[in-house]
Amino acid sequence: QGGRLDQKALLVLLEQIVSGLGYAHDHGVVHRDLKPANVLLCAGAAGPVAKIADFGLVRLVGEEWLGELTRLSVQQSMTLDGGVTADGGEGTSTRALLGTYEYMSPEQQDGAEADARSDLYSLGLLTYRLLTGRRRAMKLPSRVDGSLSSAWDDLVECALEEDPRERLADCAAF
Repeated sequence: QGGRLDQKALLVLLEQIVSGLGYAHDHGVVHRDLKPANVLLCAGAAGPVAKIADFGLVRLVGEEWLGELTRLSVQQSMTLDGGVTADGGEGTSTRALLGTYEYMSPEQQDGAEADARSDLYSLGLLTYRLLTGRRRAMKLPSRVDGSLSSAWDDLVECALEEDPRERLADCAAF
């Protein structure tokens, strides 16, 4: 549907994603690369079931290595069309080894440590994209499509606060 999901279907999937992400956060795991390609839809008895892939992979490597690759990734992403791999597909590539620049929170783009609020920023971008079919959150969802509930505007706006201290604090708030 042009990269969009029906609001009701999206709400069901978001509840599943937020539940899984909340469980991870409660156990000290930050995803750091939440994006559409890392949300798998599996067949369930009552419809599609969302599963989050690539959980915590980057936490398994050393922090120094992580920081250096983040800096390189950001530099390369700034000079190239972010989010597209060398083979033309979407996702993490050698240009963005530690996350997909397009879905990174501002603090990750600056090379700072990611936390649960960073994942919520990425989830806000993912939500915006699935609501509107657009990659960049330049307008509130209901301004892109008048048929969307204005409640989405509040959620997206709170999730996409640039300063993590002003962002949604946790999955329960999301």
